[in-house]
Amino acid sequence: MGFFNNPCEILRTRRLLALGDFNSISAAKVDDGHGGLRYYDDEPYTEMDHDDLEFQVQASTIGTTQLADRRPTETLLRKGYMVDAAAHLGAPWEPTVGHWADGQGDPDPWGPRRIDLILASRSVAPALTGYRAHRSPAAEAASDHLPVFADFDPSKVEAQTGTSGPPITGRRANGVPTGICSSTTSRRSGTSPAPTPRPSAVTRS
Repeated sequence: MGFFNNPCEILRTRRLLALGDFNSISAAKVDDGHGGLRYYDDEPYTEMDHDDLEFQVQASTIGTTQLADRRPTETLLRKGYMVDAAAHLGAPWEPTVGHWADGQGDPDPWGPRRIDLILASRSVAPALTGYRAHRSPAAEAASDHLPVFADFDPSKVEAQTGTSGPPITGRRANGVPTGICSSTTSRRSGTSPAPTPRPSAVTRS
């Protein structure tokens, strides 16, 4: 498990797994079979009409196309910094929510969606060997979210040269103004390359 006080430390970590309830649709894209790309997760909200859409769709599209707000993962997947394990492996699409009824006994107003994700940084991505959502009567009864699993081969995690890295450029870096992430000092004391640990994990709940 990795714990970081500074967002820059997360951005510079070469070995990273981020997993949990992102409460949003993934921005991961896959080959559409026609020479282009499509979202791994289809748009789930286009035909919906209820009060809470503002928390899930792009505000400017409510009442029209109602496109999912994918910004939480869009930032992490940008330029291949991380990959969505399910999309990266081409795993069959499986929802992680939508199997519980709401408090009034009506069907879940959001329907089946995949919002519990496992993301891997680019050095861990080659080591991914499997992904799945666990569905069983016990899992469905225990929670409105199904657990997700990823398998990886530690021997295939790409070597890193240390936790330091080039300055992070652009208008903002993961919500941090440009310039804050320009230090090349290791997150451990000194500037020597870090030892070779297992991938860190950052969880969301």
